[in-house]
Amino acid sequence: MNKEQNNRNRITKLYQRYMSNDLSKEELDEMLDTMSLNEINKFIDGSLTATWKNDGEETHLQLKNRRLRKHRNWWMVAAGILLLLGFYGIQSTLEDDSWEEYHTNNAQTKEVHLSDGSTVLLNANSTIKWNKDWEKQGERNIEMTGEAYFDIARMEDFPLRVNSPNTKIEVLGTSFNVREGSIGPEVYLYEGKIKLNLKSTSEKEDIIMEKGDFVIYKKENQLLTKEEGVERGYAASWTKGELRYSNQSLGLILKDLSRIYGKEFVVEDSSLVDIPMNVGLPYANWEVMTMALELALSIELIEQEDAIVVRKNE
Repeated sequence: MNKEQNNRNRITKLYQRYMSNDLSKEELDEMLDTMSLNEINKFIDGSLTATWKNDGEETHLQLKNRRLRKHRNWWMVAAGILLLLGFYGIQSTLEDDSWEEYHTNNAQTKEVHLSDGSTVLLNANSTIKWNKDWEKQGERNIEMTGEAYFDIARMEDFPLRVNSPNTKIEVLGTSFNVREGSIGPEVYLYEGKIKLNLKSTSEKEDIIMEKGDFVIYKKENQLLTKEEGVERGYAASWTKGELRYSNQSLGLILKDLSRIYGKEFVVEDSSLVDIPMNVGLPYANWEVMTMALELALSIELIEQEDAIVVRKNE
């Protein structure tokens, strides 16, 4: 492989780390050092050089031997990077054609088979985006919202990152569940080992999770808990066709059901909201689920046009 191709491959990898906000200062310097202005100058259209002009400067570039990071105008550096990356054929994460997107609707689950051999089971009203050019980019990336169970194919040379609004997970190959729930992010590790970063906490160190670990972060009181030896049927019960809640308030349960089924709940008696409850509910059938919820919690669910009223049984 020649030097130019090596440069292209290295820049590709560094740029993807930059787009994932994982680039260190040393790696940024390396990326800029790899590309000299004489390379940029070869690929700049003549009509663009005027936009690079500062007061008192010539319209053409005469900085062939300087490194980008020594240039005194950061916006010129950014423009040069983009031009070179365009030449190198790198597709930005902003380009839709470099990603595959999968989505579920109310009360729907979907099994997704990715091109690396991994499988993702999506819970209701959830979305994942998968970088389909992972082999060219040198790493695998998934962006998600909602809840999903991941069974990741092990690839030593292609690490995988899962990014959600509140978490970042790094993994080589394992099975785990990520949930962006009403109380906060929850991550359960079924097999393998992962490194978890909770974006919304003050914790600076990553959490190393082993098999059976269950991490919950409650945003309301900023409480982080980690349980060990947890069974999948408890932490990711939805994958088995059941919604299981342990010591959770009715208010939080209803928020979760609202996300899954796309329903709005109105609780008439506010005293019900904070009562901790233990309940297991069938997932797939809305009618059966509501009957089970009414029986388990001694409540009545009254469906109206725009909401479901929760009323305490007398």
